[in-house]
Amino acid sequence: MNFEIKRLIMHELDGLGIPPDRLGYRYLVAAIGFAVDTPEYLHAVTTKLYPEVAKEFSTKPDLIERSVRTAIHAGCERAGEGKYREYFGNACKKSAKPTNSEFIAGIANKLRNAEAPADSIKIINLTEGKIKNEQRYF
Repeated sequence: MNFEIKRLIMHELDGLGIPPDRLGYRYLVAAIGFAVDTPEYLHAVTTKLYPEVAKEFSTKPDLIERSVRTAIHAGCERAGEGKYREYFGNACKKSAKPTNSEFIAGIANKLRNAEAPADSIKIINLTEGKIKNEQRYF
């Protein structure tokens, strides 16, 4: 992951109230960076993405998952559910607080789409596990 992507990820996390002093913040930066570089990780968050992040930080995947969940919860408390509902829209199911996968995918997709040319945007459908290119005209 290049420095510019890392900076953009950190900016998004700060805007969503994720406390930078938590381990989950560092794990989220790495996880979102992997997801931006390799979108296929979004289809296997617990089986591929968390182990990859755990390897980078010399820890266990279940600790990554718990720390990320705790950081998202803390961010939701700090920023307010309205901010999360505004940011993630209908991506969240029952409450305004997204799941770990929804959170990582939401930010990764936003950053990836910001890098893509306006006429070719990658759409990730988490429920079907497919990636498709969609042409849009603005």
